Amino acid sequence: MFLASQPLVSRLQHQTMLSTIHRASGRRGAQLAAAISVALAFGCSRGADTGASPGPSPAAGATPEGHRGGQAAGGAALSEGAPKPSGFSPPTLGGSAALGDAGGLAILNPTDLERPFFRDFGGIPRGETRTWTIRMQNQDAAPVQIKDARGACGCMHVRFLRARLANDEVIEGDPYAKEPPLLTVPAGALLEIELELSTEKVQPNQDKLAVFRVTTDSAASPFITFEAHLLALTSFVATPAELAFGDVPQGFGGRKKVRILAEPVGSPARILGIAEQGKRVHAELEETFYGGEFVWHVMGDVPALEPLGAIRDRIVLKTTDEHGEGDAGRMTIDVMATVVRDIRISPSLFAFGAQKAGTAAEAHGTLDALVPGARAKVIGAHFEGPSAPHLEAVYEPLQPDEGGRAVTTNVTVKLSAAHPTGPLQARLFLELDDPSNPVASAPVSGLVR
Repeated sequence: MFLASQPLVSRLQHQTMLSTIHRASGRRGAQLAAAISVALAFGCSRGADTGASPGPSPAAGATPEGHRGGQAAGGAALSEGAPKPSGFSPPTLGGSAALGDAGGLAILNPTDLERPFFRDFGGIPRGETRTWTIRMQNQDAAPVQIKDARGACGCMHVRFLRARLANDEVIEGDPYAKEPPLLTVPAGALLEIELELSTEKVQPNQDKLAVFRVTTDSAASPFITFEAHLLALTSFVATPAELAFGDVPQGFGGRKKVRILAEPVGSPARILGIAEQGKRVHAELEETFYGGEFVWHVMGDVPALEPLGAIRDRIVLKTTDEHGEGDAGRMTIDVMATVVRDIRISPSLFAFGAQKAGTAAEAHGTLDALVPGARAKVIGAHFEGPSAPHLEAVYEPLQPDEGGRAVTTNVTVKLSAAHPTGPLQARLFLELDDPSNPVASAPVSGLVR
């Protein structure tokens, strides 16, 4: 149970010995996934879930605050330990209704009787999607308003939200409405929610608990939380998961690499080559044999003199299948970069916010030479705009050379207390000794009141 309840962190983040032990536990955890209770929610690619952790699992013997024996807070009781209302009919694994006279929204098609608001999808090939259609009946004597319906991360979203009346009339809801209610479910009507789970942004080969919450105006079921466990399976694991260049100087370009291993350890799967180059990023593939297994490195290059702005690209690799056969497999490496000027001011805006009239203030930033080995020297500064007479720039190079040139120069914009009330609007221009980049500039904004 210890192995099943711990996060399955990528083996590429450990040394070789710890890696081998962990990957063995990862395979065991995948085999036991359908029989255990998942107690932690894990982040999507490039970050963690934006929602709160769902807390301990009812199936693990703990009852979270606001839950009663495996039901969502206020929802219709379905577990063995919960009190049975009069007229209760035990549900079957086929998904027959579990209705009573307790009121609120009662789920009609649970897949797990002990945890009716939980579903285990198990292993899913990464890149594929799954749907989960939830049917609930409004047992209140009055209509129930669906006030909110959202997932804790981008891996789960609503495909449709609707109410179905006894005469089969359908009332469509708007799951993305800016103001509640998203849908009003008449008394006795069925609420249908179809969720789509996407594995595209889920960390591969790691247990994931996706959480979805519904908020209503029903006193009997004001909050309902749905949980879905899945494992996005891949034959390869890349570290980092993408070619993330960050800021790339326009005059120099950039290079990054990712390291790829076959999963699980000992797998015969192989990467055969590059099937598709990026539109703006070129990649090379290198294969080595280290620590008893094959290791692949993908080196990506953003060429110099690319247009300023964001790059969103991808590199597609040709692979075998998980058995090491054929060449029809494909693995995609996403590419992200932002092409910026070789010498730039950071942050890109000196924002003073709201300032009290008659009070001086300062905003701070840096001037950075991004090309490796390059330095720059500020030889002058001025402002343009309505607020220019009330602004002053002070700059100080950090660890300058004999000529006063530095990789980084601290820049301070000072606001005079004499600035009149109203908008603060100006632009700072720093004059440089670099003939290729003679000027660096940034706007200045705020409000004096």
